[in-house]
Amino acid sequence: MLDSRRPFSILEDSFGTTQLVGIQEKLPTSEAEFHELFAASALLRTSATTAKNDLSSRSHAIYRIRVVDNSRPDLPGGEVFLIDLAGSEGSQDSATHSKERFQETRDINVSLSTLKDCIRGRTQLTYQQLLAPEKRKKVHIPWRSSKLSQVLKHVFGTDGERACKTVVVACVAPSFLDWSHSKNTLRYAEMLRVPAPKVKGHRKEDAAGWSNEKIKMWITENVSLFFEFYITKDIANGSQSGTPAIDAEILAQNLTGIQLCKLLEEEFIKRCLQTEGVTTEQARAFYQKLWRTRIDIRSQSSIAATEESPSEKSNAPPKTPFKDRIEPGMVVRVCPGSWAFNGTDKVMILSPAEAKDFEGGDERSFICAAVAPGLVPTSYELHIARKKVLKASDFEAEVLMEYDMATRYYFIEL
Repeated sequence: MLDSRRPFSILEDSFGTTQLVGIQEKLPTSEAEFHELFAASALLRTSATTAKNDLSSRSHAIYRIRVVDNSRPDLPGGEVFLIDLAGSEGSQDSATHSKERFQETRDINVSLSTLKDCIRGRTQLTYQQLLAPEKRKKVHIPWRSSKLSQVLKHVFGTDGERACKTVVVACVAPSFLDWSHSKNTLRYAEMLRVPAPKVKGHRKEDAAGWSNEKIKMWITENVSLFFEFYITKDIANGSQSGTPAIDAEILAQNLTGIQLCKLLEEEFIKRCLQTEGVTTEQARAFYQKLWRTRIDIRSQSSIAATEESPSEKSNAPPKTPFKDRIEPGMVVRVCPGSWAFNGTDKVMILSPAEAKDFEGGDERSFICAAVAPGLVPTSYELHIARKKVLKASDFEAEVLMEYDMATRYYFIEL
């Protein structure tokens, strides 16, 4: 509304966060200016006279207030959303509406119905979280079904990294003639009276919960260890591509752990390259190391959360080692120096290799195809023509990837 009703787009970024592309954001410097912005936006809101009300809101109004502490630039800003829903009218109230008013009523009711379904789904999900894991059922929240619920995705989402509280104010009329409307309004709001779900705080070890000082310390320590390993692997090939180490001050600057993790890969690499002598290959490898650290921590936490009792655990069969469950179709990361195509260290296993293709003794060997970065950022594509026979000892770890039918690219599952 502050941009004179110019159209904007509701999009999701690579982290699943809803972004309102094209909106205008104002920066008030006083309380008076803050209230002036509310008044200016209210004048641009669509309203009209109906058979029931002299002045009825014919659109939903969403006010997003971002709060930033300039004295603590390392902290992410807070957000407050104020949503004033459009007036809902029954069939008896819209009987004399014009075609335009009737279409508005229909659109309002459809969006409110979708919002109700999202509230119901979020309520059911909250109750499911209180049950034992084996008794939980999958719950669908249709927040994509309307623009209103898309903007409010953070309210219904379950994977947010920050706590969110929601307060509902239900407006009812004191007149007895409007008792049916009041009853429907109270029933609508009553669905949100549910136990507050437990907030998923950051894991202590997860880089997303680290301060700026701790993330810099981690970069300094791990860069030296990482590149020491990198040099050791490359010396055999006559390469010294593991030096110099990336400067933590240049890379992290004043960012917290979660802010650094949310940097796009291109921006992360760009900051790494500001350290003199650092190559793109080094920067990309360290970016992958940061995310592998987060993935490993999450995997360990997930295993620990579902761990069986000591007596049951002792009788459980041992886990199959990675190299004993290698099969065609698996994407793996190869050890440094084993094979590199177009700057990638990932390959897809096509099939076991015949003995004549590789003289590796008793060690198993496989025909592999390169998996290299695609044109879309953070995407990968399979180069079936770029094949090579590799031994099982050349494989470092499995890489979980998901194929996107729309773009025809592979993406790493984080």
